[in-house]
Amino acid sequence: MAANLTQHLRGGKQVLQKLDAFSTLSPVVTRVLGQNPGSFTLNGTNTYLIGSGPKRILWDTGEGLEDYVETLRKAMSEVGCTGLQAIVISHWHFDHLGGVPSVVKAFSESETSPVPVYKFIPEELEPSYGGEGAVTPYEIWPKDKFTPLGDGDVLRTEGATLRVYLTPGHANDHLVGVIEEEQSMLSADNVLGEGTGVFRDLTAYLASLQRMKDLKPQKLYPGHGPVIEDAIERIDAYVEHRMGRVRQVEGAMRDAGQEAALTVEQITRAVYPSDLDPKLFGPAMYNTVNVLTYLSSEKRAEKTGPEPKEPFTQQWKLCLSASASGL
Repeated sequence: MAANLTQHLRGGKQVLQKLDAFSTLSPVVTRVLGQNPGSFTLNGTNTYLIGSGPKRILWDTGEGLEDYVETLRKAMSEVGCTGLQAIVISHWHFDHLGGVPSVVKAFSESETSPVPVYKFIPEELEPSYGGEGAVTPYEIWPKDKFTPLGDGDVLRTEGATLRVYLTPGHANDHLVGVIEEEQSMLSADNVLGEGTGVFRDLTAYLASLQRMKDLKPQKLYPGHGPVIEDAIERIDAYVEHRMGRVRQVEGAMRDAGQEAALTVEQITRAVYPSDLDPKLFGPAMYNTVNVLTYLSSEKRAEKTGPEPKEPFTQQWKLCLSASASGL
């Protein structure tokens, strides 16, 4: 199964399945690309119109590019959708939330009757960081303009019942949605249509993958990439891939010697393919940091030396107990 997660990489470069600007995927799901292709977004952010009536739910909004609003308008016309009942945001990252202001402006009936925007509101915001996490959510859309969603909440529209579940790890507010009529799941960035994504908290992420599996989805509509028809197999592959990476990181440190101290960059270069696209090396190092944090929580690895300003130059070594046990 794990081989399927790297089949889009050829000679270290991404070779992606072509996706149309918008596509009807089922009687109640239409995918609309965010028009923002890239190394991290693949063909672009997938947004989804959910339902079969004249007003539908929009899942995610892309990052706010002008071309997206026009593409969404064309998709809505094609499927007989005349308006948006609600917008649901899977998580706070810019490539999913950034389009909210332009979509609300374009599709609200009036300034006094805007399209409601639903999102899980965590107790604390995650720190911003580069790339998809460079802009905090309330810079994009004020907190008081969101309609809060809770774990297990249900939104209904003609033809579809959407139930959301909190599944943190990629982000602390990350939601997946189950369309109950077809037992399909909007997996957002927890499971992608091609390759694997990044995560912030491996312990939470693994628990979320297990929760997704327990919900027994028949297929996945991911946040990036094509539809996943083998939902359970893909989730299993993700778990195995992540645990395999943990074993690789631990193995690289053990191979260097029990007392050896390695930087995050050194460990990443030992674990990932030498021909990996340089654009993907930064996210790979972030994943290594998060694996090391997981190993630290398990008392199997620890930081050593002074705390640097740049986390990728931080030195790590195996804990003596882990080295001795061969875990």
